[in-house]
Amino acid sequence: MAQNKVIAPFLIILFLHLSALASEVPSLPLYELGMFLGTALIPDYPAAGQSRNRTIPLPLVRYNGDLLRADDEGGTRFRFINVEKFDLDLSISGSFPTDTGNNEARAGMPNLDWTAEIGPRIIYYIYRNPTDSQLRIGIPVRTNFATNFVKWYGVGYVFAPIVQYDKYNFLTENLDLFIHYTAHFITEGVADFFYRVDPQFETVQRPAYKGQPGFLSHEYSLAFKYRFNNKNLIVGTQYSDFSQSANTGSSLHRSNVNWSYVLAFNWVLHESAARGIK
Repeated sequence: MAQNKVIAPFLIILFLHLSALASEVPSLPLYELGMFLGTALIPDYPAAGQSRNRTIPLPLVRYNGDLLRADDEGGTRFRFINVEKFDLDLSISGSFPTDTGNNEARAGMPNLDWTAEIGPRIIYYIYRNPTDSQLRIGIPVRTNFATNFVKWYGVGYVFAPIVQYDKYNFLTENLDLFIHYTAHFITEGVADFFYRVDPQFETVQRPAYKGQPGFLSHEYSLAFKYRFNNKNLIVGTQYSDFSQSANTGSSLHRSNVNWSYVLAFNWVLHESAARGIK
């Protein structure tokens, strides 16, 4: 999943209104509706040797309640605690499937299914100014599920501490800057999902291999968002370093470096009269 964190904001989920704290000052529409179009060039899986383009048209839903959040800043999540320095939320993410018929390293092996991640996250704000910039550390632990929409099955767990810097009105008005660093650690189940080679799929170039838990990657992301009227243009890139991965011994580990690129556009067509929380 590491290579697909850049597309996390694309996985927008519509929820009903749950709550808002009256003690906070309303500053945003409670919800916004519109359209979203994103395209991304991403690797087939972490440390894959091949990448492909994914294009996603979706309805856009932003929700600015206190308990439920769905926005550009942190994706879709449930926020249980929100104080000056700390957030505790339940975050949601996921990744695309891989058709192994189109991937040279995995030819003849089963396809990689869609994955979904969900789990608690603690966020500590080193600095927080909603109108200027913020620096924060996130500590999420997510359980990982895979599905082909016929069956669901558990894969394992991901631990991915992140340092994120957001700068609003960077260099010019309406241009926002986002910089992330993430270290990814995975359990044996996740390692098996991506790197295991069972004996029946063994070849001369692809010996049998059992996934190893431990370190997966260093990940560095840079993104810009330009806001104009009720529209946003987002461009970004991500560099993932797998050279210290616990699974470099797998023949499915084809590259120590993966690059991802994203271009996205969203357009808000309607916003509620009711106000939400920043």
